[in-house]
Amino acid sequence: DGTKVTFDRRIKTHNGWVAGVEIVPIKQEIGASISEKIHNSKTKVLPSMDKHVCIKNVNDLHRELGHPSEASTRATGASMGIKVVGKFEPCEACILGKAKQRNVNKTAVERSTVPGERLYLDICSSNTAKLSGKKHWSVIVDNATGYVW
Repeated sequence: DGTKVTFDRRIKTHNGWVAGVEIVPIKQEIGASISEKIHNSKTKVLPSMDKHVCIKNVNDLHRELGHPSEASTRATGASMGIKVVGKFEPCEACILGKAKQRNVNKTAVERSTVPGERLYLDICSSNTAKLSGKKHWSVIVDNATGYVW
């Protein structure tokens, strides 16, 4: 698609190693197949002197690049040789991604007074079988009596 991917570094993290990737656009003449891709992706190609100038809407490029900020979208478009036009509008995916989840109640719930009214269930599993040959087990606790089975 006109880009070259280079795995050029290893970065140490607290979980292990991560490969560093550099994605560089390959400079080449715009052939028929690349022109078709550009026209199909809502990009306009304007001839000027000896080279072609690609124009793309900032919101379309924002979605194609994985929803980066406006500054990153425009900078990436400029580095790819694309003239980015239009007004940046917040998209629904970015709004949902930045939304704050409702707070969890930190106060304790009153203990139940009727046995069997409130039960807590925990289902567990293991990669290796236990002495009985089972890999899965469950624990049920009655909130009123504390009885476990």
